[in-house]
Amino acid sequence: MKKILALSWIIVLLALFYLQSQFKGESTVFGGITDDSGQTISFKYPVEIIDLKVVQGEKVKKGIVLLKVRRSNLASEQVILKEKMHELSASNSVSVASIKAEIQSLQARKSAEQADIDSQIHRLQAQYQDRRIEFQTNQKILADITGSRKSAKRFANPYQKQINALRKQRVHIGRSIQAQINNLRKQQKGNRPIYAQISALKERRSELNRQVKELVVKADLEGRVGTVVYKKGETVEAFKPVLSIHALYPELVKGYIHENVYNKVQAGQQVWVTSLALNGEAIPQTGIVENVGNRIVEYPQRLKKNVLLPAFGREVLIRLDEKENGMLLGEKVNVGLAPPEPSMIEKNIAQALEWITVYAEEKAYVFNQ
Repeated sequence: MKKILALSWIIVLLALFYLQSQFKGESTVFGGITDDSGQTISFKYPVEIIDLKVVQGEKVKKGIVLLKVRRSNLASEQVILKEKMHELSASNSVSVASIKAEIQSLQARKSAEQADIDSQIHRLQAQYQDRRIEFQTNQKILADITGSRKSAKRFANPYQKQINALRKQRVHIGRSIQAQINNLRKQQKGNRPIYAQISALKERRSELNRQVKELVVKADLEGRVGTVVYKKGETVEAFKPVLSIHALYPELVKGYIHENVYNKVQAGQQVWVTSLALNGEAIPQTGIVENVGNRIVEYPQRLKKNVLLPAFGREVLIRLDEKENGMLLGEKVNVGLAPPEPSMIEKNIAQALEWITVYAEEKAYVFNQ
C-alpha cells in the first residue's frame, strides 16, 4: 500500500513538473477578441439634437448624414466676433487714413523747412556776390599789412560760416523728419497692434466655422449603427457619447500573451486567426501584427481561465487582411503563429476522397480493358 501511495505521489509530481514546463515554455497560439475601429460620436461642448436620421441597428454607408445638432452660444459668438472685426476694421481704416495724412504733413513740413534754409543760403550767397570785390580788396590789403595770406583768407567770404551752418541744419532736419516718416510707413505695413488683434479674430472665425461644420455629423465608414443614447430634442452634455457606428465585420484582433509564456511575435509578422464560435472548424483568417505591447496589462474577463484569479500579459494588436471575414464583433478567437493543422474530420474526409479517387480510377481501368 505504501509503495502504491509513493508511486502515486511521484506520478503527481511528474505531472506538475510537466504542466509547469508546458506553461512556462514556448507557445505558438494565444487568445484574443475581435474588435473594430468604429466611430463614436460625441462633442466637446453641450449641444441640442435637432435632427436624428438613423436608428439602432440600421446599416449605413460612408458619408451619409447621421445627425444634426445645435449650439446655443455659437451663433451669438459669431455675431459678436463679426461686430468686433467690423469695429477693428473701421478703426484700422481711420488709423490708416490718419497715418497717411500725418506722413503727407511731415513731407510738406520737410520740404518747407528745407526750402526756407535754401532761401537763406541763396540770400547769403547773393549778399556775398554783391560785396565780393570789396571783400577781395580788403583781403589783399590785410595780406599786405600782415604779410600773411593764410590769416587774410578768413575775410575772403565772411558769409561762408553761416552758409555751412545752414547746410548742416538742412541735413539734420531732413534726417529727423524722414525717420518719423519711415516709422509711420512701417505702421502702415502691419507693425501695429491692431493688425495682431485682427489676425487673432480671423483665426477665431476660422475655428468657429470649423465648429459649425461639426454640427452636421457624417458617417466615417460603412457599418451598422450601435447604441443610440439620445433622442431628437434632447440636450447632450460635453463629451457624452450620442451614438456609435460599428464596422460590418471585425477589422482588428486584440490578443493577449500570458506573462509566463514566451512567444516569438513581432510587428509586421503574419498570423492566423481562428474563430472559436464553430468549435474550431472555422476557416482561419490571416492578419498582420501591428503592435506588440511593451508593458504587462490585465487580461479581459472573457479570456481568463478562471475569472476569480487575476491574469496578466502583453497586448498584441492584429489587423485582419479580409474585410468581409464572416466573424462577429467581440467574439473570442485563437491567434496562431503558423497555419493551423487540419482537424481529424478534415483528415478523414481527405483520406476518404483519396480512396474514392483511387477506386474510381481502378474501376475505369478495368472497364476500359
